[in-house]
Amino acid sequence: MCGIVGIWNAGLEHTLLLMRDTLTHRGPDAAGIYHDDKFNLILGHRRLRIIDISEDSDQPFLSRDGRYALVYNGEVYNFKELRRELESYGEKFYTKGDTEVVLSALMHWGSAALDKFEGMFALALWDSEEKSLFLARDRFGVKPLLYWQSGYSFAFASEIKALRVNKIIPLDPDINSLADFLEMGYIPAPKSAYKNIFKLMPGQMMWVRDGGRELSFKQWWEPTQYFLKKTDVSETELLEELHDRLTTAFDRRMIADVPVGVFLSGGVDSSAVVAILSQHHNQINTFTIGFPERDFDEARYAQRISNIFGTNHTELYCEPNDVRTAIEEIFNTFDEPFGDPSSIPTMLVSKLAREKVTVSLSAEGGDELFAGYSRYPLALRWLKQPGFMRKAVSILPEGLISKLLAIKGIPDPCTKAAKTRWLSNAKSPSSLYRAITRYYSDDEIERILGVKTEKRKYQISDLPSDLPVIDFLRLADINMYLSNDILVKTDRASMSVSLESREPFLDNGLFKFAANLPDKWLIRNGMGKYLLRKLLQRYIPEELLNRPKMGFGVPLIKWFAEDLSGLVNEVLNPDSLREVEFLNCNEILKILPEKFDSKLAANKVWLMMMLVKW
Repeated sequence: MCGIVGIWNAGLEHTLLLMRDTLTHRGPDAAGIYHDDKFNLILGHRRLRIIDISEDSDQPFLSRDGRYALVYNGEVYNFKELRRELESYGEKFYTKGDTEVVLSALMHWGSAALDKFEGMFALALWDSEEKSLFLARDRFGVKPLLYWQSGYSFAFASEIKALRVNKIIPLDPDINSLADFLEMGYIPAPKSAYKNIFKLMPGQMMWVRDGGRELSFKQWWEPTQYFLKKTDVSETELLEELHDRLTTAFDRRMIADVPVGVFLSGGVDSSAVVAILSQHHNQINTFTIGFPERDFDEARYAQRISNIFGTNHTELYCEPNDVRTAIEEIFNTFDEPFGDPSSIPTMLVSKLAREKVTVSLSAEGGDELFAGYSRYPLALRWLKQPGFMRKAVSILPEGLISKLLAIKGIPDPCTKAAKTRWLSNAKSPSSLYRAITRYYSDDEIERILGVKTEKRKYQISDLPSDLPVIDFLRLADINMYLSNDILVKTDRASMSVSLESREPFLDNGLFKFAANLPDKWLIRNGMGKYLLRKLLQRYIPEELLNRPKMGFGVPLIKWFAEDLSGLVNEVLNPDSLREVEFLNCNEILKILPEKFDSKLAANKVWLMMMLVKW
C-alpha cells in the first residue's frame, strides 16, 4: 500500500518531494521519484512493502525500454494468474510482486487491463512517447485519487494534504460541497471541500494530455448492469456458490509477505471473514474495540467468535481520553470535513492492529451486497403504506408517530426521518433514501450556508428509476455511502498508522453474485443478509447471527452529555462560530438542538463541530 503524487507543469522537484513526503504515513518503507525533464513531468511514490518486500518492486516503476513510468497504490490479488497469462505471450518478469505485472498488463492490453485486475488500486501511468498521463481508480473506490488542473498545470495525489502543500494550488472552500456535508456527513465524489480539487470517481479512468491542459474521462466499470439479471436456482445451490465465492475472495486477501490480521466486531460480516478463513488458516490475528457503554459494546460478541475459532485476539476499550485525542487527529487524517463518528473506533482499532500486523482485513461492503442495513426492510414496508399513513407523519405528534411506526413494525431509522418530517414526502426509493440518510434539512442548510438545494446534484439521481426498491437502495449505498464514507474512513484511518486495510467483500466475483440475488434471498422476516446468515449457521451459533445489528457506532449522546460537554461548548460557542466567515452564526444557534435526546440531535451537533474545527 502506498501514496502516489505527480505534477505536470505544476512546480519544481522540491515541490514534488514535499508533496510526496506528506504521505510518508502511507508508505514509510521506501520513497522514489521519476522526472521527465523534457516535458516537466514528475512522479513520486511512498511505499509500504507488502508483497515482494525487496527493493526490486519499489516505485516509480519503469518499463525496460524507458517509455513508461508507473506509480501505483493498491494490491492486485490475481497478479500471479495475470503473470502466467502474460508469460504465455512472451513477457518476462524480474520481480516477485504485482507492480511489474500491473505495468506489463497496461502495456499489453491498454486500459482493458483494468477489467482484468481483481483488487484495489489507484494508479498513474506516464507514456513519454505519446506524451500522455493515464490515471485510474478501482471499481468501488477503495483507494483514493484526487487531482487539480488549471491551464497547463496538473497535479494529483492520494490525499488532499499532498496537494495542499503545493503553493500553486489555491485552497478556497467549496460551499456547495460543505452543503453536501451537512446533509450527508461526507462530501461525495467528484467534489472535495476545495474548489478545483476533485476526486476521480470509483471505476473511472482519465487521460491528461497537451502538457496538462486537456482532460478526458471514461467510466471503465459501472455496477448497475449487474443488477439487471436475477439468479433463480435452489437455496442449496446458492449456499454452495456463496461458500465458494467467499472462500476465494477471503483467501485472496491473505496474500502478503508480512503479518496479516482481521478487524473483528462480532457482527455478521466480520464473523464471516473469520469463520471462512479459519477453515484454511491457523491462528488468525483478530482485533476489536469495545465501549464501557453496553448498548454500543460488541467486544463481548467478538470475544465469543474468537473463542469459537481460536484466534489470537486483542481488544481495547475506548475511554474518554482516547476520544479526545482521536478528535484532534481526525482533521489531519481526513483533510476535509468528515462526519462519521465511527471514524474514532476505526482509528483506534487500526492503531491496535498495527502493533502486531501490517495488513488487516475489514468487512466493509457486506451490508451493501447482502442488504444488511435496517433501511432496506424499512423501505419495503414504508412504500407499501397507504397514503394517509405517510401523510400522518407530517401532522401527528411525534409520540403518536413513534407508536404507529412500532405497530407497523417499521425499524428505527424511520424515527429519525419522522421527527424531522422528511419521511412524509418520500414517495419513491430516491426520496426515501435521502430522507433516511440525511442530517440537516434543505431549509437548514440554506439558512446556514446560503446554498439552495437545486444547486446540488446527487449520483442517485442517475440510477434507473425502474429498479426494484432493494436494488435501488443497494446501488445508492454503493455509489454514495460506501465509496464516500465507509471506504474513506477505513482507508484514511488505517493508512494514518501505515496499516493496509483490505476489503474481501468487495471481490468482483462476489459482488456479481450478490447483485444477482432476488429480494427473497436477502431479506426474510424484516432482517437482511438471509443467505449469508444461513451459510454461517454451519459455523456460528444462531443467537450470535440473529441478534439486532449494532454497527460500529459510538455513544455520542452520553459523550456530549458528560465527557465531551466542555469540547462542545468550546467549539460551538458564538465567538468560535463567528470566526468561520461562510457560516451564519445566528442561524446555527437557532438550529442546533439544545438537548442530546436523540441520535439525530447528537449527530447534527457532531457534524457542526467537525465543520467548524475544520
